[in-house]
Amino acid sequence: MGKKFHFKMYGSGDLKNYLLEYIEENNLSNFVTIIENENNVQVMFQNARCVVVTSKVEGFSLNILEAFSFGIPCFSYDCPYGPRNQIKNNINGYLIEQNNTDQFIEVLKRINDFPISEKVQLSVKYLLIDNIIPQWIKLFEKLTLQHFDHQK
Repeated sequence: MGKKFHFKMYGSGDLKNYLLEYIEENNLSNFVTIIENENNVQVMFQNARCVVVTSKVEGFSLNILEAFSFGIPCFSYDCPYGPRNQIKNNINGYLIEQNNTDQFIEVLKRINDFPISEKVQLSVKYLLIDNIIPQWIKLFEKLTLQHFDHQK
């Protein structure tokens, strides 16, 4: 890749032991760390250059939203729903065609094209409470009107 990367993987699951063995067998411990539990989001993101989501299926991702709040771009497979609705190519990250590992590698090589920035933070401005509350009020007003119209 030309540049040195250190991947931090957060969480644990069925593949944890397999991944630990793979890291060890391939002498990757200087490049990959698995961290099971980290409750402090700021610690997770303070030195992050990007967030990589490799899920094949993903709903609305709080992980992506948290990364954006720190100005950190996200790279993800183009899952239906979550990442597709959250990531805008070349604005706050990049969506990669499902299972296209070559494209994923090429995107990661261009990581410096996606600076940590206020631009990334602003990409989720529509989710701020001041923007969400009026939408909820409109929804409840609409539902209330529909309810009373049906009772007439």
